[in-house]
Amino acid sequence: MANARRIESDFALVVAAAVAGERCPQSHPHGPISGASITALVRAKRIRSEVYRGNWRVITILAGEHTGKSTAPSPSLGAPYLIDGRPVGRRGGVSRPGAPVTLPRIASLEKKET
Repeated sequence: MANARRIESDFALVVAAAVAGERCPQSHPHGPISGASITALVRAKRIRSEVYRGNWRVITILAGEHTGKSTAPSPSLGAPYLIDGRPVGRRGGVSRPGAPVTLPRIASLEKKET
């Protein structure tokens, strides 16, 4: 687990990126942010973390002066495959709440009914 000083330092880096509208700093080994800090901040409900294709992370600040600001959005048009560390969508094997019903999905539902 990350120590309190490291968590606060990493939170400050994420907030600075969100305020500037920049990409979220990456976690170890590619960047200065600790994955343990991200986990601790999510659990403390200070941030929301969404991870998209290519491991692009979008962090939304949930506490403090900059509440509501987010780091740069994912360049992919897809939905996140992790939200706050939990799998969602097909990749995680769990349907996202409110997921749109697409034509292939309707066809598969019709097959099940017959």
